[in-house]
Amino acid sequence: MIKGILFDKDGTLIEFTATWHQVITYILNDLEKKFYLNQQIIADLKEVSGYEDSGFIKESIIQYYSTTQIIEKWYDTIAKYGDMNSITKSLLLELFETNAVREDVDIKLLDGVKDLLSYLNDRGYFIGIATADTKHSAEFSLKKAKIYDYFDYIGADDSKNEAKPCPQMALDFCEKVGIDRRELLIVGDSVTDMIFAKNAGADFIGVETLYNNSNQFIENNYRTVDMIYKIIEEFNL
Repeated sequence: MIKGILFDKDGTLIEFTATWHQVITYILNDLEKKFYLNQQIIADLKEVSGYEDSGFIKESIIQYYSTTQIIEKWYDTIAKYGDMNSITKSLLLELFETNAVREDVDIKLLDGVKDLLSYLNDRGYFIGIATADTKHSAEFSLKKAKIYDYFDYIGADDSKNEAKPCPQMALDFCEKVGIDRRELLIVGDSVTDMIFAKNAGADFIGVETLYNNSNQFIENNYRTVDMIYKIIEEFNL
């Protein structure tokens, strides 16, 4: 019997491209105009990130890596050119943090999310978030989307948590709300989320999006939905 539901954030509850293409554009602009990285380095950062003018390529690192992992990838990409122009990992983190919480960043809930969270809350389910974002940016986006108060737990990329697919956030959620991992449903849009659920010993359902290959969920015998609220019917919640 399901008692707790742990959601991925971007691509599952919040529209991924509307937020993160804007954020990454701001960061790249800062690196080019404030820190004078040349256009070849910027082009390499775009390529490694799966960044295109209109969005991101399917299964890009911006969608699935933690902020810390993205910064590592970017730092290594810049370091290949030798002259770092005062670029440090701490600076890159600062750029991610400041640009992700700009007031003009578009935070758009996917269809049916608020009604689903209200429904689950009314029926006494424990609700959590397990995201690759930093805690600061995750809380900002949830508050701006006016869904922050629905969550009993927010797991994010900080000094306390290991990134998905390590099961730590799922196990911490279960411990906090007092449920067994077999009573946990994880909802996400990536293979990383699927492996995260496997590692935690929890059930999983995949959300179909333009940015993933949902066949990978089906091939691993997991159900999928094309709209988030359909998990109610799939699991008789």
